[in-house]
Amino acid sequence: MVLVMAMVLTSIGSLGTVAKAETGKAADGLKGLYRIYHTEDETQRMAPGGNQASEGNNLWLWEQEANAPADCEMFYFEQAEDGSYYWYNKQDAQLVMQADTSAVSLQRKNAASANQKWTIEKVAGTEDQYYLKNGSRYASTSANRHAQVSMSDTAQAWRLAKVEPEVKLTWQQHHKNRRKYNRSCDRI
Repeated sequence: MVLVMAMVLTSIGSLGTVAKAETGKAADGLKGLYRIYHTEDETQRMAPGGNQASEGNNLWLWEQEANAPADCEMFYFEQAEDGSYYWYNKQDAQLVMQADTSAVSLQRKNAASANQKWTIEKVAGTEDQYYLKNGSRYASTSANRHAQVSMSDTAQAWRLAKVEPEVKLTWQQHHKNRRKYNRSCDRI
């Protein structure tokens, strides 16, 4: 029996595109999935409360829990017709981030709602930091750890870390290839 090593690429997706911020400044390269980290404490990243994307749930800044689904902490952006962006959580493609009076919550997408349309502004002089802006307010937190994501008049930068596809190597038995392998060895 011959064991053949097969490489399996597990793609976690390449959903959405952020090509240009409302300000006219390019936000090039923001295609795919991202984890969104606090810039002052790299252990803190955004995720829906309870690690569950559900309608009405708020975003929080927290450490990723070992038993939490990985997709709850992944986000992507999709350009709206007016040049703004919808901000999605990978766990539920029907829900977008909505800027409420005091929090950022997950709600069903409504193209008529200005509270669901975001501007993604690159922070000057940085490689991977952005402001997440809705209207004239910014997604922010009152603390740099264990805090609810809220809306503020003060800009707060976030680090968008691209989630790369995983490569997993597996061993598989290939009974069909056994004969071919044996025949090729006989010829040598």
